[in-house]
Amino acid sequence: MGYWCCGARIQFSIRVAALLIFTFALSAFPMVADGSTVFSNQSGYRPFLEGGYGKSLVGMDRLNTFYVYALPGENILLGSSAMGVAEGDILFSRPDGTSGSCLSEYPGLPGLGRIHSLEEEQRGPSVSGGYTPCELEVDAQNSGLWKIVFVGPSPNSWKSSAAISITQPWIQAEDVFTIAAWDITVQGQGGAEKDGRYFAEHLPLSMGDPKAPLFLDLYVVTGDGYIYEVGYE
Repeated sequence: MGYWCCGARIQFSIRVAALLIFTFALSAFPMVADGSTVFSNQSGYRPFLEGGYGKSLVGMDRLNTFYVYALPGENILLGSSAMGVAEGDILFSRPDGTSGSCLSEYPGLPGLGRIHSLEEEQRGPSVSGGYTPCELEVDAQNSGLWKIVFVGPSPNSWKSSAAISITQPWIQAEDVFTIAAWDITVQGQGGAEKDGRYFAEHLPLSMGDPKAPLFLDLYVVTGDGYIYEVGYE
C-alpha cells in the first residue's frame, strides 16, 4: 500500500480508471498549489479525480479520500471544479469526530471553493487570478488529522469526463462523477503554505478514454523501503 502526498517527497496508490489499473507509490513534484496541478505540470492527457459512490467493476472505491495534517492557527484551503455544480461538494471530518461540508459550512455561498478554469487551478487559492477557497480554520481542539473527500457533480453516475490534453482548458461537466481540478493547501500563520501535509492511501483517477496517454515521472517506493525512479509513458 502506498501513500500519495504533496511536498518534497510524495508517495501514493493510484488507479487510472476507464481502463488501466495500476498501483504506484509516488514522490516529488514541485508545485505552487497542491492537488491536480501535480498532473497539469506534466504532459499527455488530464487524469480526472473520481468522486463517485460505490465500487468500480474491479471492486475498487470510486470515491477519493485524503488525509490532511494541520496544527492550531493554520487553515485548510480547499477547492474543486465540481464545487457547487449539481451535487458537487467537499466533505470533511475533523479530528474531534465532527463532520461537515463546504456547502453546509458556507450555505449562502455555494460557489465558494469552486475552481472555474485552468488558470485558477494553476495559480491556486487566495491569489490574484486564483480561486477563492473553502477555508477551514484549525483550533487546538481540532489539531491533527482531517479527512477530506471531493464529491463529483453526479456521484451516482457512471459517466466520466471526456479525455482532453493536460494543457487544454477544461470544462467541468454536470452529468459526470469525475472532477477536472482539485486542490488542498495548508496555510500557516502569515499566509505561508505548508508542504507535505496530506496523503491518500487510494487515489482513483479516470483518463476518460482507454487510448488517452498518461506521461508521468514517478518514484516508486516498495514496501521494504527501496525507491525506484520510473517514467510512465
